Amino acid sequence: MLLVGIEDRGDIDEEDGSKVYTILVAIDDLEDEESEWTQSTVDELVESGEFWRRPLATTNPDLVEKLGDLQRASASYKVVLLMDPKKGHEKPIPNETETYFSEYEAVSVHSVMLRDEHRMDSYRNAIVKNRDSFTDKVVMDVGAGTGILSLLVVQLTKAKLVYSVEASSLGAQLVDIVEANQMNDRIKIIHKKVEDVSLEMDLENEKVDMLISEWMGFYLLHESMLDSVLFARDNLLKPDGAMYPDKAHIYAAPVCLQHALSKSVFFWRTQRPFGFDFSVLEKNAWIEEFKRPRIEQRHPDDILSDATVVASFDLYTLNTNLLGSITKSLRFTMQKSANLHGLALWFDVRFPVNDENVDPIVLSTSPHHVDTTHWFQSTVVIGERAVEKGDQVTLKISLTRSTSSDRNYAILVDADEDSGSD
Repeated sequence: MLLVGIEDRGDIDEEDGSKVYTILVAIDDLEDEESEWTQSTVDELVESGEFWRRPLATTNPDLVEKLGDLQRASASYKVVLLMDPKKGHEKPIPNETETYFSEYEAVSVHSVMLRDEHRMDSYRNAIVKNRDSFTDKVVMDVGAGTGILSLLVVQLTKAKLVYSVEASSLGAQLVDIVEANQMNDRIKIIHKKVEDVSLEMDLENEKVDMLISEWMGFYLLHESMLDSVLFARDNLLKPDGAMYPDKAHIYAAPVCLQHALSKSVFFWRTQRPFGFDFSVLEKNAWIEEFKRPRIEQRHPDDILSDATVVASFDLYTLNTNLLGSITKSLRFTMQKSANLHGLALWFDVRFPVNDENVDPIVLSTSPHHVDTTHWFQSTVVIGERAVEKGDQVTLKISLTRSTSSDRNYAILVDADEDSGSD
């Protein structure tokens, strides 16, 4: 099935009383005869490169009923389905911002993040090792989600107050979470976008001392929640306030995808199903791989050279205008002979450390790191090219914010065909 789950949270449209559903979608087996309408729609979304953030709509009640028992907590992609069972036609699709926040209402998303040990240990260590810095301070948790960072700050430090800012409907449940953990006196829920937070109405006319947020997406910038953190910095944080994390880096390295592409591209090259030659379809498989990054864990053996920094950000000084487009020419020295198939991207973020005797606290999503995170790495497939150990390879990368959705980026990688052995 392409459509693998549906959630009925009891949401009702206030205008006409119709029920609002959220479906979960996984790009997997597309050969289901019941999903013709989704096949064409997904083809369109994949072509645009934005299928993971675009909403779908259907009026097929049979499909909705069939999906009712197919809920799966680990669905790969989530989109909003709106159905009007009374009128039998599609309702208006929500705007991109509404869709973004609705996706974070699913508790399955948050369970994945809470189970990410390296993610959670990094934030906890940053709080513990700087606990004195939190004493009597007012902290804002931007995009609080389940409120885990707010809860940790209150549990581990003597912070005066934590504002938990959450725009999705999960913000309403944060009240119950805080009450269940008996932290009502030190955590205040602000159920709105941080851009709508009022200094006068919400913060009692006083800016906060510290910002903490887990804002990172795939390859760091996907979803662009960083803009919201920078808005909070400019409008709600005191001039001498602290940010957790306060630095971030994007890294890149060329990779061999011989194993990863074995069931897609190389299937058509190496296999002869039932004795027939389908090798002409290899080029189609390449085109499909070019359309979107592969979000998966790279084995260290896949990496062909040392990583290079694509971009470095100091969150205290970063201007949001610099996030619109990032372009850099990267030069790599091959450490092994292999076929080069793509460029892997990953990131790290770093937290303030006020004690010079304390090692830096780094949350890394590197394929070389001992812990795998839910961000994995994002690999842009660029084709196939044989390289030898010692070759110098130049790849130019550009990350450009999408014109149709400012929460997504188009990633382009150009290879310098003249680069090679010296």
